[in-house]
Parts: sequence; structure tokens; C-alpha cells
Amino acid sequence: MPSSSGRTPIASPPPSTSISPAAGQSAAVDICCGAGRGAVVIALARPDADVHAVDINDAALRLTAVNAALAGATRVRQRRSDLLSTLDGGFDLIVGNPPYLLDRGKRVYRHGGGGLGECLAKLSPTWPAIVLAPGGALLLYTGSAVVDGVHRFRAAVMPKLQEDRLEAIEVELDPDVFGEELLEPAYAEADRIAAVLVTARRP
Repeated sequence: MPSSSGRTPIASPPPSTSISPAAGQSAAVDICCGAGRGAVVIALARPDADVHAVDINDAALRLTAVNAALAGATRVRQRRSDLLSTLDGGFDLIVGNPPYLLDRGKRVYRHGGGGLGECLAKLSPTWPAIVLAPGGALLLYTGSAVVDGVHRFRAAVMPKLQEDRLEAIEVELDPDVFGEELLEPAYAEADRIAAVLVTARRP
């Protein structure tokens, strides 16, 4: 089930970031934007870029609008969208932090759906081959339940990206996040939940 990332609001972006379009690129989108942190950072790093912030959570979109205004990120456009379903292609940069937990209450800011919360995170990389411009890049931060030593997210997503002929790598950033979730019955078979970063580029 697609949902918001639930990032906390910010009054201004962090002082430095590696997430920004390369010089001359003009279109970027932050999927599952939450409070818009990614969109604001990109917009300030590249003031000439059109930056879209999309989410299905109306409260998240309102927070994005407030944060963009406070930061002076005038080219951030908020839009209600199930991932990229309402947007055309041609993006130079796609960033996302989709929910990746299996939330008992199915709260939209943290519930990722699927067997172990991975449904939304698995869906997110299916779009880049369609909407990325040549040379465009995807940066996706999410979580992966590990069962019997196997990363559920990695096993599902990396072959898809390779099939779409995207140059992609996946890195485990933290081996064990949200350890308390493992006490939930739904995670009985999981060894751990790892934080991962997927980067992909369309040649």
C-alpha cells in the first residue's frame, strides 16, 4: 500500500547534501515525500530545477508546502500521487524514502504493505526505466527485512533494475534498524531489518 515516508518537518535543509541534480538538469521528483525534506534540499541546490514532491498523504503535502515556503524553495510543487502515477516522464533525478514497515494499524506514514512491509519499496524502482531521462538517476533509501540471511528487498528489486538495463547498486547502510518491530508476530521469521540505499542510473 503506497504511503508517506513520515519524515519530520524542517525549517531549513541540512547544510550539505549529495542528493541534487547535476548541473544543467532540470526536473526532479521526491516520491513519498513526507514533509518534503528531499524536495527542499534539491530545490535549493538547483534553483533552476522543477522539483515535484508527491505523496498520497495530504497532511504530508501540507507540511511540504510549509517547509518549502520557510526555506525559500519556490520551485517545489506539491502533488497528490500514488508514486509517479500522475506524472509524465523526463526526470533527471528521482529520490524516495518509502515506508518499509508492516504497521499493525496500517498508518499511512509508516506502513509499507506486503508480507514484511516491503511492498511499496519494491514498487518504487519499477518506474525509473519509464520516467527517467537518459543519464537520469534514482536514489532510494528504504528498509529490507532479512529472512534466513536473504534480503527480501534486494532479491525482488535488483533483478528488476538489471532487467530494465539500469546501472544499479544496493548498499546496506545499517544492519539492524527498528529492532523492536521484530517482537511483532508478523516478523517472527525475520532475522533483522536493514536500512539500504539503492542508486541506479539510466544510460
